[in-house]
Amino acid sequence: MESRIHPELGADVRPAPSEARGVAAWEFTGFLAGFAGCACLAAQLIAEWRAATTSLSPVNTVGFLIIFAFWAAYGFRFGRKAMWITNGVAVVLQAGLIIVSLSKLAR
Repeated sequence: MESRIHPELGADVRPAPSEARGVAAWEFTGFLAGFAGCACLAAQLIAEWRAATTSLSPVNTVGFLIIFAFWAAYGFRFGRKAMWITNGVAVVLQAGLIIVSLSKLAR
């Protein structure tokens, strides 16, 4: 691991090995939780696809798209793979949900 010198302190700011393991554990847990949320969203998308009509609010579905997009951008900005990857997948699923539900409202 390369040294990261803090610009003001002039000290090595690498995390201790035990702290690095803790970060890795949180990242792994983030992937599990994020993909569990994506699985729920995928189930909602499938149910909406199969239903004859929609009961989803366009404002709510677009609102969640914005939220997922924000957290994906936040995760990307701060280098949190679990956050940007799982929220990126959620953006795609939510966009699909919006398309399916809006197509039913247009009928």
